[in-house]
Amino acid sequence: MRMKPTVAAVLLTAGSLLLPSLPAHAATATVTVDFTKPVTTLEANDYGLDITGYGNQHYITNDTTHRENVRKQGFGVLRMELMYDAAGRLVCGGSYCDTAITGDAWVAAIRQLGAEPMLILPADGRRSAAEDLADAKNIYNHFKAAGTPVRKFIYGNEHDNGGNPKKMTADEYSARYNQVHDALHVLDSAVQVGGPALAAYEPQYGTPYMDTFLTLSGSRVDFIDYHDYGAGYARYTPEELLSTVIDSYRSDIADLKARTARLAGRDVPIQIGEWNMDYSDPDGTLMLSHLATVWGAAALGTMLQSGVATLLYGDKNGSASKNTGLGITSTEGEGGIPVSAPTPIYHGLGMFTGEGLFRHFGTTMVTTASSTNLLRAFASNGAKNIVLINADTTATTTTLNLTGYQTGTAQVWQSTGTAGTPHKAGTVTVANRTATLTLPARSVTTLVLP
Repeated sequence: MRMKPTVAAVLLTAGSLLLPSLPAHAATATVTVDFTKPVTTLEANDYGLDITGYGNQHYITNDTTHRENVRKQGFGVLRMELMYDAAGRLVCGGSYCDTAITGDAWVAAIRQLGAEPMLILPADGRRSAAEDLADAKNIYNHFKAAGTPVRKFIYGNEHDNGGNPKKMTADEYSARYNQVHDALHVLDSAVQVGGPALAAYEPQYGTPYMDTFLTLSGSRVDFIDYHDYGAGYARYTPEELLSTVIDSYRSDIADLKARTARLAGRDVPIQIGEWNMDYSDPDGTLMLSHLATVWGAAALGTMLQSGVATLLYGDKNGSASKNTGLGITSTEGEGGIPVSAPTPIYHGLGMFTGEGLFRHFGTTMVTTASSTNLLRAFASNGAKNIVLINADTTATTTTLNLTGYQTGTAQVWQSTGTAGTPHKAGTVTVANRTATLTLPARSVTTLVLP
């Protein structure tokens, strides 16, 4: 039975936090954290979000509630696809997005949120390379002329997807990418252009598109972009989503890093330009459940620990007939969640960002280890936070062994199946580098150490 802890109900002891009414048969685990051993440095732009252009009139351009919920996450970069419409207006480029709003308005709203804009440039295999090149240069010059140049771009979107009417071969894409990259760098040496924005990267099925791109464009590309959803047409149980699917993020990233070094002859920054738990969940059974919070925290921590930037898809859901809950705030009141209020995946990110409730995860990720694969741990320096993700269906009594931290009292913040919004669940005392606390079943706990 999962219990909702409250500050008044938490029984504190020296070096431990005990939550009442938890099962006597709770599982046990040990987590070690070494604050003296850095793994990777984190930047604001490692936390990103895709702005979809969907939302049924509830956008970052006009909806205060939605905008403030986006702001609370503190995203460093917000990515959006733009294109020219038939009248020559710069508008959003996603299928069936709201083209009544100008590209200038979208970019202005992104900057008002304190984020850097990243624009997906038009790329269409049905037209000439010269037309793609002209659009790319015109979009750069458009914002430069306004005195607010955009310097982060991605050329195209999912051209490896056979169902994409704009698809093109890897050879054609790479040749066009090189032209766009070189032209924009002539206009502004500070510009960064990413690619190939693959729909998926799954080494177990072969990677011919990525291999071709790295061979033909690897010497140029400023950062590599691909998309990675936990589930879709391939279905998984919650247990698989929280174990093998999460583990595949780490192994796929490691594979791509090695492949890039081999084929491009150098290290290239990587970003996962779209990710979420499930892109084919039309009734929201998974995406609108607490599972999405637990999974989202585990996926985000794994990607950050692997040294890549992340952009969650997206701020608002698109096609409700194909998926529900992909937005970080409700689009149409799905699942009984008020329009523009946070969805479960929002809180998965929030256990790292703090959602304005508690301190953001720090700037240096450090070494962690867990005695069970049902409990994942991520920790940071710069600001000493520990994020504990219990995938077990029962509560887990957890002993923390810390190196580089002797004693102190940490705030305990939790997201549970009965109280998904992060809430303060008391404090835990670290004594002689050790603490013990019980983690509720299928929960995310963040310790904020002083």
